[in-house]
Amino acid sequence: MNIPNGILEILNKLNTDAASAYLVGGCVRDFLLKRETLDYDITTSHTPEKVMEILKDYNLALTGIKYGTVTLTLAPYNVEITTFRSEDNYNDSRHPQNVKFEKSLKADLARRDFTVNAIAYNEKEGFVDLFGGMNDLKDKVLRAVGDADTRISEDALRILRALRFKSTLGFEIDDSLKAAVLKNHKLINKLSAERIFSEIKKLINGDFAKSVFSEYGEILSPLFFYERPLNKAFLEASKHLSKLSTTTLRLSLLFRFNALSDVNFYSFEALEPLKRRGKTTASYLEAQKNAESALNALKSDNDTKRKVLKSLMALPIMESKTEVLLFLSDFEYSDFLDLISLEYAVLGTSLSYFEKDELDFIYKTAKEAFENGEIINTASLKINGYDLLRLKFTGKEIKDTLKKLKYEVILEKTQNNHSALLKRAEKIREERI
Repeated sequence: MNIPNGILEILNKLNTDAASAYLVGGCVRDFLLKRETLDYDITTSHTPEKVMEILKDYNLALTGIKYGTVTLTLAPYNVEITTFRSEDNYNDSRHPQNVKFEKSLKADLARRDFTVNAIAYNEKEGFVDLFGGMNDLKDKVLRAVGDADTRISEDALRILRALRFKSTLGFEIDDSLKAAVLKNHKLINKLSAERIFSEIKKLINGDFAKSVFSEYGEILSPLFFYERPLNKAFLEASKHLSKLSTTTLRLSLLFRFNALSDVNFYSFEALEPLKRRGKTTASYLEAQKNAESALNALKSDNDTKRKVLKSLMALPIMESKTEVLLFLSDFEYSDFLDLISLEYAVLGTSLSYFEKDELDFIYKTAKEAFENGEIINTASLKINGYDLLRLKFTGKEIKDTLKKLKYEVILEKTQNNHSALLKRAEKIREERI
């Protein structure tokens, strides 16, 4: 293995006459797959106390000491060093109640989830593969170490990890592991929201996510919307994840179509009445409400939540530059790009109500307007809230008046200069009195 010098130095320090240490898990798997990694796991026969003594000159964290793990940061790498151990009595389907430090590498490898993660390595012995993980890597098969049902019932996170590996690596899940995943999938409910969301985000960014949703949609669907059963629109949307470049857009695509029924896709109730295609409509507000509930339950960060909810607006059909400018006046251009990316992702499918030339016109018109500085919003008006305060406008009146002035400038009813806008504002004030 081509081991970074800093990691190799730690490994050599731990390999003594009295004890041994090995790289293990994901870092070994990724090396064999020719994938880069910044995370290194080391397993050793040393006790945690001895590890701390040997590595006393490093910046150590002891948060996992209960389970025999000492963590250190060796920028840009993260390193976890864990004493050989066996585990039992997983009362919460996640954490072992009993951890026993072991003397043999075999006992430690036997507790691990999948054979491809149970390969160890050090410079003296080379690769130690007691469970056939190297052959499984070659064959692109994901198998459990030992009895699959036992491995999955011990730790429910292994269900999502199995699906994530299938999505990111393109591996097939072998029959016994698949059966255990399907049998025990409701144990996912015992996992913390943060753990679930972390795995979901990795899974949907995999190159093979489409096949995972096709086979395991009934497991994944409740994670996006907790009460409604799997629907065809959700599965159809999942086929187009690879067309989108960001995690938030991929989440938006799935939330949009899992929250709505199979037929009732579109509504512009939250917008000005615009052209429709005669489709049966259901509210995008429903999609936003359901997505917000799910994201809150998943303990999503606020930035991800904001971007997803913004992307669940409906992009209306617009046939003139004026309509495009009116729409953009209420939107950040970056948010508009997210919206149109979603529409392009499903263009030509049953999930889309756009013709390609319609979508191309909207995108080209918006892009040119942005590049030419033609987009008008309240910030670009030559009048501001302080001007309206001096005219005795208050609170919501200021916001509503600025919005009205913005629309009038776009519609060329008012010029965007201070005097013209001030005069028009005075007129609006008089009309309200």
